[in-house]
Amino acid sequence: MKRFRRIPLAILALVLLLGGPALAELIRLKSGKVLLGKIEGEPDQDGFLFRRSDNSGVIQIKWRHLMPADARRLKAKAGLLEDTEEEVLVKARKITVRIPGLAQPKTYVGIVVGRKAGTIILRKKGFETEIKTEQIEGTPEWVEVPALEVYTPDEFYQKELQKIQPGEDPAKHEILARALKGAGDLERAKLHFQKVLELDPNYRNKAAVEHALGQIEAALAHRDLMEAMKKVRQAKGQKDFNRALALAAELDKKLDQMPGPLKQVWLAQKDKLVKDRRKYLASQVTERIYQLVRRMAQEEVVKRDVGPEEAKEFAEKEMPDLIVSKVAAQLGIEKDEVLELWNKREELHLAKPRSATYGDGTFILPKEKAYAGTGLAETLAQGN
Repeated sequence: MKRFRRIPLAILALVLLLGGPALAELIRLKSGKVLLGKIEGEPDQDGFLFRRSDNSGVIQIKWRHLMPADARRLKAKAGLLEDTEEEVLVKARKITVRIPGLAQPKTYVGIVVGRKAGTIILRKKGFETEIKTEQIEGTPEWVEVPALEVYTPDEFYQKELQKIQPGEDPAKHEILARALKGAGDLERAKLHFQKVLELDPNYRNKAAVEHALGQIEAALAHRDLMEAMKKVRQAKGQKDFNRALALAAELDKKLDQMPGPLKQVWLAQKDKLVKDRRKYLASQVTERIYQLVRRMAQEEVVKRDVGPEEAKEFAEKEMPDLIVSKVAAQLGIEKDEVLELWNKREELHLAKPRSATYGDGTFILPKEKAYAGTGLAETLAQGN
């Protein structure tokens, strides 16, 4: 992370030698590399050609290779920011607390801003809550939630304003406007989109800016529908996909009430909900199956006191269905979906290599049974 906080002096010197930012472009890749050079030709929806300053080589840079902030900045300059940008999410902590006298635990979501003896300080929308660590149930989780669930509109606006510092740059005003629109601060987003066209009436991304303004006008005229869409996003951010889908189904009943621009926003949001649910559940299915294979095998086989052949038969015939049933119950989905998601794990890039150790071969049976008939049983009995 340090490499992104401080640009090496050699790179700064090279920028100066090339004539400063007007002639040289500094880009940061997700891999951690920092490149200096020039964009060749016109960027398109896939990316751009980049001529490196260090060796004059030309390479293809995809938008997905860049750090998000650099991708947004360069897309704005090229007039390629999309009309339907994604919702702005922030990482927060979800803490479950068991409070004496209450039948059900209470859940808090916010930003951890401090700690002191025996307490964690959680901030949400300008208010701080002190949580006693002794009352915390389980391990606090990381969750992604809509920005305005954690920040007040003023807090988020000031944070983005300081980060982007738009000044008189129309491209930066578009970046700020889209961040505000994605967070749900529509009034301020509208002002900054209007500022883009005020600064440059012939702005290269003018059509997209005007389209975004149309979406905002439609949303401001239908605040009840926007509130319903917000509840869907909140449920998704908390990984409560069953509730998110139920809320989405209710919202679908109001499609006829939605003007064209708002309907377009909702359909894009719903499509992303389905994709995000699928990827999240696939990751959960993959991880839980890997965990259960070892634990259930040892628990079930040792409990039944069987030998190697019986253990093999159990592992091949009974255990898979037991594991699938358990994962389905844990996630609240059907067994068929568990199997489908498991079979799609490679396609979704979730099939991680698993290392094996010497002891992995005996996880189903105790060592004494696994070694039976191999000549090692006597050695084990002697403690050698």
